[in-house]
Amino acid sequence: MQVSEKFLDSIYQEFDVIQKTEQTDITDQNKFATLEDHMKAKLITFDNVKRPDLYRLSKLIEDHAQRAYEPLIATFETEHLYKYVEKHYLELMKNIPMTWVIGGFDNPFFAPQTPPDKAEILTCAGTNLQDMWIVVSKGPDGLFGLVAEDVG
Repeated sequence: MQVSEKFLDSIYQEFDVIQKTEQTDITDQNKFATLEDHMKAKLITFDNVKRPDLYRLSKLIEDHAQRAYEPLIATFETEHLYKYVEKHYLELMKNIPMTWVIGGFDNPFFAPQTPPDKAEILTCAGTNLQDMWIVVSKGPDGLFGLVAEDVG
């Protein structure tokens, strides 16, 4: 199934202020050393960021969810990307009230080892979420997270 509109394009159409926001270099670890630094910035748009930078921010959000005992939403483009971190997520789920794992899981035999009382596994195969890297949790001022598209 071919998706005609990218997820972030639909967000930009709905909230044009986001598209007009100046790009930020999140790889500057002096400016963005902690999760709190990212949260204080409120909205960060970025371009040409590498997977390690996004992985670092993802880990900060996951660690926050665990420390603060807050829910977590995470998307994965494929089953393989989730399987790569599945053991890590199983440990996280023990210390998080609820986890939603959403991915481009189009394999009908894909069976993640998640505790059903603490997690939901949902597919977004064939939707505009399939190419997204999203990690969201709840902080003192509401929801916050990472949203990236076409990371490659």
